[in-house]
Amino acid sequence: MVRAQRALTIVLAVLAVALSWRLFGPRPTAPPATPTPAYLEAKGNALFAASLRQFNPTLVPLRLYRGQPLVVYFWASWCVPCAEEAQALQRLYAKRRADGLVVLGIGVDQSDRIERFANDQQIDFPVFVGGAEGIALSKRLGNLRAEMPFAAAVDRQGRVVAVQLGKFKPDTPDALAAAALR
Repeated sequence: MVRAQRALTIVLAVLAVALSWRLFGPRPTAPPATPTPAYLEAKGNALFAASLRQFNPTLVPLRLYRGQPLVVYFWASWCVPCAEEAQALQRLYAKRRADGLVVLGIGVDQSDRIERFANDQQIDFPVFVGGAEGIALSKRLGNLRAEMPFAAAVDRQGRVVAVQLGKFKPDTPDALAAAALR
């Protein structure tokens, strides 16, 4: 009897803590109803402040891409729609590269899996190994749920001007490119 009461007390305490955390814990910062240019620029600054590796130990500062229209794609090798979307982004990159559009792939997986995925998909746009830092970066760009896949369009002024969480619709790559190139 004492054991059952103690177990019930522990369960109720855990539930109380969980409920308190849910009600009073930290909340993700929601974007303003109509994002201001300063808000959009701050999102872009998070991208340009990062440095990531490709498939070697050298860190590449993403600020090298500042001033270029970008579609930044966060993915993982275990993500089912990511292989299909990688092909759509490869076609987009081939089609819009002459317009100055750059597609950046940021894998949130292990380096060997990211490299194998990029090779299997015959991706020739820049691909980076993001890991946990890539997930955190996607959150700073607007992926508040840290889900994959996630894409962000960044314009020449460095502002995040469009985001896409989840599987692409057929027109999503072109819409992201158009937003970045405006």
